[in-house]
Amino acid sequence: MNIVLFADQILSERERKTLSILEAIRRDGPLSRVEIAKLTDQNLVTTSKYVADLVSKGYVLEKGLDVSSGGRRPALVELNASAGYAIGLAVMQTGTLGVMIDLKANVVTKLKKPPIKVEREDDLQLLYGIVAELMEQSRVDSQVVKGVGLGLPGILAQGRRLIYKNLLEQKLGIESFIGSNVAYATFAEKWLSLDTRLKDLLYLYGVGTCGLVINGRVYRGINYNAGVIDRVEQVDGKVVRTCVVQGEDVEKLSQAAAEGREIDPQTAVAVGEKLGAKLAELVNLLTPEMIVVGGGMERAGSALIDAATRVIKQRTFEETSSGLEVIPARLGEDAVALGAAGSVVQHLFISS
Repeated sequence: MNIVLFADQILSERERKTLSILEAIRRDGPLSRVEIAKLTDQNLVTTSKYVADLVSKGYVLEKGLDVSSGGRRPALVELNASAGYAIGLAVMQTGTLGVMIDLKANVVTKLKKPPIKVEREDDLQLLYGIVAELMEQSRVDSQVVKGVGLGLPGILAQGRRLIYKNLLEQKLGIESFIGSNVAYATFAEKWLSLDTRLKDLLYLYGVGTCGLVINGRVYRGINYNAGVIDRVEQVDGKVVRTCVVQGEDVEKLSQAAAEGREIDPQTAVAVGEKLGAKLAELVNLLTPEMIVVGGGMERAGSALIDAATRVIKQRTFEETSSGLEVIPARLGEDAVALGAAGSVVQHLFISS
């Protein structure tokens, strides 16, 4: 079974086996030990040993007996969804989103607040309030909330990321993880809605950032800032970030997506053609199996997807785009928060 990881994660053999077993049970459970062994490509003795350990720790529960075609009926196990909970926070242009999920990635509670900017340590105070409200609404014992993930827009310096992490942990008393919106959205789509066998794909998060999955792993790069496809220019002596996909139609579509309004098909086609031209460069460079269009762009529907696909095919070598599939993202604006919370669940699985 292919497990979803960040490219910078290095796992021991025990961590990899534990994660693959828990992920198999999360995705397909309840399962017998024989089924788990087949899904994870491990022998039955090793699988049974790991499952017994996870049962003793309370992460896995004995479910009952499966139907048998002869002989003794195999015992089934399932994930104990309430053994731990994770909080995901997303600071976005469209608003500030908070979710709490259980170990099966079921959303326990969710809330949305107005957009905020996190530029100073004091700005984190607004996030503490969201966490408190999630706790209150969920009525979950704080002792089983295992961590919080925070997705932030733009580029974040390594030092600033570590400061935010430390402040969150000191205030909340739980482990925290800080990452970019595009990386967490990419992780969520791969973890929750796509075939884990997909090896190489691009996740278009709006018009300015693009997540990368390379050989099945979400690539975050140095300081976790990979994925920016905008460019930096000097304007009137000042360094500014310039979107590579510009124009009145882009602004209209982005604004409509942010406000939840219907998107004009002609505008969607025009923006799709511009995005397709940019994506064609990435397709020639990386030859992905799939492009997932998200970050609000998916709300434009098939008009944008079809236009982008047509231009990509026109501007790429047949060998690099053969078999390429372009699809809309499935998680919508929840993707970043779900990915941030998912990073907590994954960490818990690895360390179980």
